[in-house]
Amino acid sequence: VSVLYSIAIFLFTVRVGWQLPAVEVDYPEGLDRYKYFAKFLLEGTVFKKFASYTNCLLSSPSTMLKSWAKLQPRTDALLRVLVSEKVDNREALLTAWKKDGQYLLSAYCQWLPEAVHANVSLHWPPT
Repeated sequence: VSVLYSIAIFLFTVRVGWQLPAVEVDYPEGLDRYKYFAKFLLEGTVFKKFASYTNCLLSSPSTMLKSWAKLQPRTDALLRVLVSEKVDNREALLTAWKKDGQYLLSAYCQWLPEAVHANVSLHWPPT
């Protein structure tokens, strides 16, 4: 009888639980953090002005997260530039642009057809 009682208590405990609230945490340090930031940047999530170019990107922003992304020169260039200045969030990017207004322009233009490079350069940085 005590074994059945223990099983019943276990099942009850498993089925009845408490809902834990959602907690916002920073993504762990590492290369993946930069890859996700690059993806969100290209999608226009970080700065809305980037969103106006998403329809003419030469690759999908999700390419940044693929295992073979390193083989694409544009993904590798963007990632290297972000890592070199430790830019993995909006504030860090704004700081980098204050130091160098042309920061990231060349790497970003690799994602776009040459026909739009002049327009992008005119409005850089897109804050």
